[in-house]
Amino acid sequence: MKIILKRSKNSDIIINSAVVLLQGAFDGIDRDSLIGALTSYSNNAKQKKEELLTINQTAERIGVTTMTIQRYLKAGLLPKIKIGSRLVRIPKSAVDEMLNIEEKNDFKVDIDSIIKDN
Repeated sequence: MKIILKRSKNSDIIINSAVVLLQGAFDGIDRDSLIGALTSYSNNAKQKKEELLTINQTAERIGVTTMTIQRYLKAGLLPKIKIGSRLVRIPKSAVDEMLNIEEKNDFKVDIDSIIKDN
């Protein structure tokens, strides 16, 4: 959600009305603190936006086949986000974390044994 606060007669009315409504729930709220909170929320939302990768993109990034990525997902080695009943996306941060662990040689998981157990 992107919040754009432009000064106009209507925006002043809306902000002032919101302050009046919120004063019952929040002591000491005023116009400036409400605008500050909205701006802070907007900035945090921008920072938290996660880039998602397809299975193909993930396989290419890690340097394995798409079948290996499917096995990683089934074994729980990578988190997945299901979009609808068929679409799957993988958080880029999880892929980058896996790559960082591999670079440090801490990634000592016997994939075959995990996959056979599932």
